[in-house]
Amino acid sequence: QGRPSRKRWLAGLMIDDLVLLQAVPRGVSEAEKETSECAEIIRAVRKVYENVGLPRHEGKAVFNSLRGEFWGLELDGARAVARPSLKRSIPLAFILLNILQLGQASVALLQIVAGSLVSIFQVRRRLMAVLEEVYGAQRGRERHEVVQLSRELKDEILCALALLPFAEIDFRLKPFSRV
Repeated sequence: QGRPSRKRWLAGLMIDDLVLLQAVPRGVSEAEKETSECAEIIRAVRKVYENVGLPRHEGKAVFNSLRGEFWGLELDGARAVARPSLKRSIPLAFILLNILQLGQASVALLQIVAGSLVSIFQVRRRLMAVLEEVYGAQRGRERHEVVQLSRELKDEILCALALLPFAEIDFRLKPFSRV
């Protein structure tokens, strides 16, 4: 229901992905990281997994790393930035360019495009304000119908394409004191 917490650490669980993030000052030793509150929490969680027989995917696990990928996000702790995974954003940009070049798309494809853009823009919810025509073009139509792209829809897709790189969270920004 808002931006990530400004506490020194935060945790979240989505389906089977547990994420525990901690703000650590530069220059902290590995020994200090190993004894941090978050390290203790992770050890306790792993012990419980082991005790109840829950499997862990060691290949996915990341610990004490400045970078990670989870929940469709890429987190770069060195830059204090989180953004949608480029594994999703770059192919979507390619698809958007192809749709613009064709000048038409099925309603089913427009539904996928709209969902993908919402998925990416959710990190900067204001960017979703650009999405109007992509929904209007679907209204009252069957999934198999092919839609000729209007000038407005082409412009909207082009705007969304241009905004893809700006869908990121900068954790170093200070909250604005006024609304």
